[in-house]
Amino acid sequence: MENKESITLQLHYFLTDNLTHSMNAKIHNECAKQFIQVISILNKYIDEPINIEVFAEQEGGLIDLYKIILENPLVLITLTALITNSVKQLFTSNFSPAISVSENTKNKLNNLLKIKESINAGILSSEEFSYIVENDKDLKKLKSNFFKSAKKEKKIDYIEIEAIKQDNKKLFEGLRIYSSDFDNCISPDEQEIFETEIAAKIYIVAPVLLRGRKDHWKGIYEGRPIEFRVSDKVFLENVYQHIIKFSNGTYIICNMKITKTISSIDDSEKFSINVFEVEGHGDDEKFNTIYKKKNRMILNNFEDKNPTLFSDLIE
Repeated sequence: MENKESITLQLHYFLTDNLTHSMNAKIHNECAKQFIQVISILNKYIDEPINIEVFAEQEGGLIDLYKIILENPLVLITLTALITNSVKQLFTSNFSPAISVSENTKNKLNNLLKIKESINAGILSSEEFSYIVENDKDLKKLKSNFFKSAKKEKKIDYIEIEAIKQDNKKLFEGLRIYSSDFDNCISPDEQEIFETEIAAKIYIVAPVLLRGRKDHWKGIYEGRPIEFRVSDKVFLENVYQHIIKFSNGTYIICNMKITKTISSIDDSEKFSINVFEVEGHGDDEKFNTIYKKKNRMILNNFEDKNPTLFSDLIE
């Protein structure tokens, strides 16, 4: 290993129990797994493989030593910048937005291939490295998972990290987070929720005919397949008693609520649809109004008066 470059990370769990220097093994393994993934995920930015070795734990709380080894010493500068910014982001007790950059720079730094090209060309500034790391969705998720695991161990007073280069010089001053701040490092699973209600004509592909089943109904709305739940009790009772039957071309006229949830961790979007009121049903030749407490009028020119699915939510 003498010709290889390395960085050593010391992850120190300071415990309230200073006598035994021990913590729950399962929780420790969960934290170690997330921390190792934080370093491993940086490999997507460079072509040189990152090797990680773990050293024996030492006394004084509980200390993990990780040596990150590179075959190519020319990559060390890049990896140092990535590790420095990643660890600082990991040990910052919030999820604040990254630094402001120009639109051209933002477009460049939001494309992994362009990031790698810029890294290989050596043209990224320290601010741009910071922007990359603070906007890395994988790192945000790993940070949240790491502190979710650490929070389970009530013995932990605080966690501290140091990074030492091969020449025994520190990459940065030690960073510390107390257990009272762990919650600030855990991102909520879901952040933004948008809801809208629209009238719809849905062709039924696969109804749920058995009472008590939790499956989604499947249908076609405006030419696209959708899955949805039905909460209209009158309509469902007619379905379960076989008063309403389904065949090729059967559709329902209904009101439905669409909920869009955006994850705060990776910005992924999830849609759910609930048909809460069915006005009527039919096929391409005949339409039947569903009578409840009073007759309900079906809208004329139905197809011309309804927005496209999700249009209000996406814009």
